[in-house]
Amino acid sequence: MSNLITLVRPLRREQIRRVTKNLRYITGIQNVPNYCVAHWTECKFLPLSDFEFLVEDMRFMGENHGLTSHKDRAIIIREDVYERACEGCGRDRMTIIHEVGHTCLHAPENVEFARSFDGPIPAFRSAEWQAKAFAAELIVPHDLLESGMRVSDVAETFGVSSEAASYQLKVYQREGLIKLDGSFDENDPSIVWVKSSV
Repeated sequence: MSNLITLVRPLRREQIRRVTKNLRYITGIQNVPNYCVAHWTECKFLPLSDFEFLVEDMRFMGENHGLTSHKDRAIIIREDVYERACEGCGRDRMTIIHEVGHTCLHAPENVEFARSFDGPIPAFRSAEWQAKAFAAELIVPHDLLESGMRVSDVAETFGVSSEAASYQLKVYQREGLIKLDGSFDENDPSIVWVKSSV
């Protein structure tokens, strides 16, 4: 069974973006750049779903920071991850929303299993890539970026790491949603300037 590969229904980032935009709207955070993801998950998202939210200790979770079980209808977060997310740690905030992504995108009817697959799994068929994209889009939506923001500004404004902010800005630039200002080096996260393309 170790060669069993899990594939999910194909989703492009723009499709995931539409899901996150709708979710931000129906939970009332469409104009809020930074919010407590634990409170949002427990008080805004869960009432819309039939999932429960559990915080477990390291003895139960081991190396797993978070898990989602469609069978048990539960999002399970390791206690230290939950606590750091509540304190504003970007990586741990992303972990909670990553698990929310699994609940929204990966219901059993969207999951396939294959015993073999030629080559690497395309990102748009990977449950982990999709949940990572979901978290990035929900936490750093392009329509809340302001002209003149540097990577450090984005990280601080949205409560994410500099690495996550830089990655998401590059995604938005690649998709033509934002552009870099003139002569700045896009590979230097301290001087990336962003302005709206619309």
